[in-house]
Amino acid sequence: MPPDPRSLQRRLFGLPSGADATTAISYRDAADRVAGIDDPVQLDELMNRAATAGDAMLLRAALAHAYQHGWRSLVTTYGGDAADELLNAA
Repeated sequence: MPPDPRSLQRRLFGLPSGADATTAISYRDAADRVAGIDDPVQLDELMNRAATAGDAMLLRAALAHAYQHGWRSLVTTYGGDAADELLNAA
């Protein structure tokens, strides 16, 4: 059976299971931060900084934003194997 796209989206873009309130707030702030980005180059730079700094919530929010905009190369670059599964299931 092929993987469920919604499950893959939650794994890539959602809050980790058991996330505490601080993590939820951090994710919400990160999602607000990336919401206004309409240039994939700018988002790539932000994602690179987030990956380098280990900012998982910013990277998750940026991945979701890239996916919603159809910027597949960013999703595959930063999303790993789960991103490949999601893009192939869509």
